Amino acid sequence: MTVELKPCPFCGSNDLCPDYEDRGELHKYAAWIVCGKCGSNGPFSKWENSYDNATDSASELWNQRANNNAKNSNSTTE
Repeated sequence: MTVELKPCPFCGSNDLCPDYEDRGELHKYAAWIVCGKCGSNGPFSKWENSYDNATDSASELWNQRANNNAKNSNSTTE
């Protein structure tokens, strides 16, 4: 996993690890991030060709927050 994870949005813990499912015969992997403190699960990645790609994708999904684009919502463009 090469993507740095944000803390859990529910409990603030950094005790995070990936979990995954594989379709061995198809060589496909899907992953998600799990919080070791409160048990929250992040969204599932799409099916990827490698475990590393799946966990990177799951990490990016985990790091998305509802307010990521809310910073300058009151600003206007000229």
